[in-house]
Amino acid sequence: MKKYSLPLEKLGIGFMPYLSLIVPVYNRPQEVQELLESLAAQDSRDFEIIIVEDGSTVRCDRIVEQYKSAIDIKYFFKENSGPGLSRNYGAERAEGKYVVFLDSDCIIPRQYTQVVRQACQEAGVDAFGGPDRAHDSFTNIQKAINYSMTSFFTTGGIRGQKQSMEKFHPRSFNMGFSQEVLKAYSGEEQSSYNRKKDYFSLAFPIPGKDENESAEGVLLLTASTENIDLLEARGTEKITFFQLVVFWVVAVFGLLAAGLLLKPFIRLKKVLGAVAEGDLEQDIRVDTYRETKEISEAVSQTLRKLKAVDQSRQEFVSNVSHELKTPITSIRVLADSLMGMEDVPEELYREFLSDISDEIDRESKIIDDLLTLVKADKSNAELNVEQININGLLEQILKRLRPIAKKRNIELVLESIREVSADVDEVKLSLALSNLVENAVKYNHEEGWVHVTLDADHKFFYVKVSDNGIGISQEDQEHVFERFYRVDKARSRETGGTGLGLAITKSIILMHQGAIKLQSKEGEGTTFTVRIPLNYIP
Repeated sequence: MKKYSLPLEKLGIGFMPYLSLIVPVYNRPQEVQELLESLAAQDSRDFEIIIVEDGSTVRCDRIVEQYKSAIDIKYFFKENSGPGLSRNYGAERAEGKYVVFLDSDCIIPRQYTQVVRQACQEAGVDAFGGPDRAHDSFTNIQKAINYSMTSFFTTGGIRGQKQSMEKFHPRSFNMGFSQEVLKAYSGEEQSSYNRKKDYFSLAFPIPGKDENESAEGVLLLTASTENIDLLEARGTEKITFFQLVVFWVVAVFGLLAAGLLLKPFIRLKKVLGAVAEGDLEQDIRVDTYRETKEISEAVSQTLRKLKAVDQSRQEFVSNVSHELKTPITSIRVLADSLMGMEDVPEELYREFLSDISDEIDRESKIIDDLLTLVKADKSNAELNVEQININGLLEQILKRLRPIAKKRNIELVLESIREVSADVDEVKLSLALSNLVENAVKYNHEEGWVHVTLDADHKFFYVKVSDNGIGISQEDQEHVFERFYRVDKARSRETGGTGLGLAITKSIILMHQGAIKLQSKEGEGTTFTVRIPLNYIP
């Protein structure tokens, strides 16, 4: 870290910073260090920094301590409540004339605090912020990304890749408020007169629906005084009766207009509150304004996805329960039958025990497949990637399955068009390809054939598994990759199938950034084509 020293004014008594920079932090010590480094290099030092640690397990207090001798910085630790409440927490402890909110991953330009102070002094604004201006050289895509990263109306999730719904928290770089606005939001009416710019301003809190709730927002009213003589002989400010009446008419009208403007947002808030409580059947249509229409459409789309996920989860739980219960029921029936018989012949006894053993094996297979599928479904599932000879991998798979094929006089052939080496997880990919070849053998006619073909181009390798078996109907083709789905349920149980094999296969192939395609015609055969990149890029 570079050596910095505090400016001379900070050695005085009663120093009041012009800016209070609020930074909520959650498990980002490295980002905080980079931010503080940029703030320590500012041209203007008339600011304080308030770090609010939002329940982090990896704290940044040691890093903050390193910079206390260089810049005016305060550190607070609180229970986790999200960035919004953490910003409020910091604002309550701010002493500056303006409160500026920063995200921990910001790196502040050297002139930033100086430019902000100069702009606030010249313009006399009570609030500032919004999307960063894109450079003229940016493409349309770059401009769109820039807006998504910095606009008040976005969460910044374009960077975080989050898939769960959370409470909306806008990103906050370059967003600031005066102390008057913050006090008004707390319920206090504020007024001020800017002599330099000749205008009078009022800040009114907009109350919530309930008396106990905090303000929904703040209404800012400004009126120019450029052409109005407000000074008496002794220089005191005075407003005529007529001007006062006009002012209060404007104020009341503004409050009424604010109420009408906020009405659709209040309705949207109420609906979203019901959704947060678990009611996914809410009607989110709020079409009053273009903005509310766009927001409600986005929320509705998210709700539809949540409903689909919830339905899929319920179906999965139901299927798992059924599949696990079936072997247990069979075992119980067989055991009760044995217990209810006297002088059971040894042959019958052995037959029943063999059936019980088969059901236990089937139960174990279902559990193993479920565990494999759960591991493959994890978003952070890891692959043990190394360069593997795919030709050799397929030869091993076919060697292991030839005894099964031989029992049914099924011809099992491997055609390698070229030598292929690729970055794959050998264990997982072997399981996926084995499932395809084994299914082609099991669901085939006696004396049928299964052909496995390996080919590649400059980017991908391709494995094609074809058979002349029973085929799959067009209706069933849409569901074969679903969990517990069986084309022929009776035959699947006879062959030991759990209905999870193809679901596992697809998950593993997707983990390898690949794709799988199905072509089939009922009564003629089936072909699965797998495409996987030669080089795995995490």
